Amino acid sequence: MPTQPLGWNTYLRLGPAKYWGSTMKLLKAIGLVLLVIFVILPLALVIGAGVLFLVTHTHQTQATNQTSPQSPQYPTTGLALSQDYPAGLVYLGPNTTALAGYYCVNTAIPSAYSIQLNAELSNGYWLQDVYQTYQGFTGFVEATWSPPSWDCTTESNGVITCQSHLLSLYSAPAQVTCAWLIIKVTNGIAYFGYSLNGQSINWYYQYPVGNATIVPNLGTQLVVGGYGNGEWVNFTNANIVLALYYWNGTTWLPAPSTAFTVVARNLPPQWVNPNTANTEEAVYNAWIYWSNGKAVVSWPEPVNQTPFVPSPGFTP
Repeated sequence: MPTQPLGWNTYLRLGPAKYWGSTMKLLKAIGLVLLVIFVILPLALVIGAGVLFLVTHTHQTQATNQTSPQSPQYPTTGLALSQDYPAGLVYLGPNTTALAGYYCVNTAIPSAYSIQLNAELSNGYWLQDVYQTYQGFTGFVEATWSPPSWDCTTESNGVITCQSHLLSLYSAPAQVTCAWLIIKVTNGIAYFGYSLNGQSINWYYQYPVGNATIVPNLGTQLVVGGYGNGEWVNFTNANIVLALYYWNGTTWLPAPSTAFTVVARNLPPQWVNPNTANTEEAVYNAWIYWSNGKAVVSWPEPVNQTPFVPSPGFTP
């Protein structure tokens, strides 16, 4: 027996064919209304909301791009007086997996100093490959520092400062006035090495640091400073050659860089971070002349040219 969508009397009056024809028309009309209410209208609202989000998001992105501060451009060559800073080069190149820093000490009086290849990693670790000379020790020293993620204090201006911790310290005695310092990060391991001939590497230590790359930062540098423990050196006579190279995946290239003192005095916005790692060793006074990834640290007279330094003949 049929149901009664329009009433039993209507069924008897119209007959079966007309009755069900009218019923189907009404059901189609009701179906169209339901389709509009439950399908088309919500879909239109979703599409509308998506369009509104797209317009708003695009507008915000354009506004951000227009108002974002531009990173300052540093000179790639020049002469600067470094006072109370580490004397050397700051890395300004792309993220990389390896750095090589050359040093050659022609003159250094007094003889208690260090040459430091330092690298800030993208995950916050800070690495040091150092040639250190002091009355109790002369040789290569590795130091690995933790990301600054604990022992945090809030300063009076509201800035939160967190401390790094020394995770590893290893030394390899040697007395070499001219050599290469090398740091590479591969498969989550940091490797520390040196080269005496520019052709082969002595990897003397390694430490796990996780998946990371070396990043341009005030803490990524090749510099001259005091021998260690936060000490400074007061040169009366100095002439030290430096050269910094980065690995682009297939070859070594001169590192885009500038004098440490130039960056320290004009920090770019993305580097204004109290938790950025940096060396505490420095020099009281030094001239630094730099050009195309090479530099001469000297005192008391400036040197206005950099000597030829061959590219590394080793691969990281």
